[in-house]
Amino acid sequence: MKKILMILMLIVNAIIFGQNTLPNDAIQRYKLENSKADLKVFVGEKINVQRSIDTNQNGFYLDQKYILKYKVITNVYGKIKKDTIVFTAFDHYGIPPFTKFKNVLLYVKKVNDQYFHCKYQYNPVFKTKKDKWAGPYSTYDYGRKIKNDSKIKPEIIDFEGDPSIDLSGYPKDKAKRWFFEPYYKIEKDKAMIIYGNYVKDLFELKKNGILKRRGYFK
Repeated sequence: MKKILMILMLIVNAIIFGQNTLPNDAIQRYKLENSKADLKVFVGEKINVQRSIDTNQNGFYLDQKYILKYKVITNVYGKIKKDTIVFTAFDHYGIPPFTKFKNVLLYVKKVNDQYFHCKYQYNPVFKTKKDKWAGPYSTYDYGRKIKNDSKIKPEIIDFEGDPSIDLSGYPKDKAKRWFFEPYYKIEKDKAMIIYGNYVKDLFELKKNGILKRRGYFK
């Protein structure tokens, strides 16, 4: 039913914008976003981000397309055998927000020998004083984890330096809703990170939440 509604929406847009044929790229991307493909999870370091100038014959896009290159620092789930990875990301709002961070826990899927970002799924990560990778408290993932899963809890993390989230692009009401005490300490336009989780638990939160709902795990 969801697939039918999506295609009907595309047909309506085709009529409204005077297109002669359906935007096939958009339909294929919808299938891709809902595929249960080979999942890889890794800590990566940004190397290059480039917006793709690809267009289909209609010039119709629901999302912007980006080609990204990252250094593979640590494999968390599945194994990427190379030191670097090139993958495609689609984002409705413009440049993917995870590109603001140097290091990120990324979720990609391999489809026909190409890698694609699992749409909107990532965790910014920072080094701790114990030389481990950890990320800030994820309001999104804790709000979507399975209710009876009480094993994973946020903890105070002793990060290297003073990592923070830049709030300059957030409306005030949204910032308060996503970055609140005691997990964060707001200082002007920054959310200083107090609580978080190590990468293994960050992955488990997504595994038992959004990734399970998308069909990657039972």
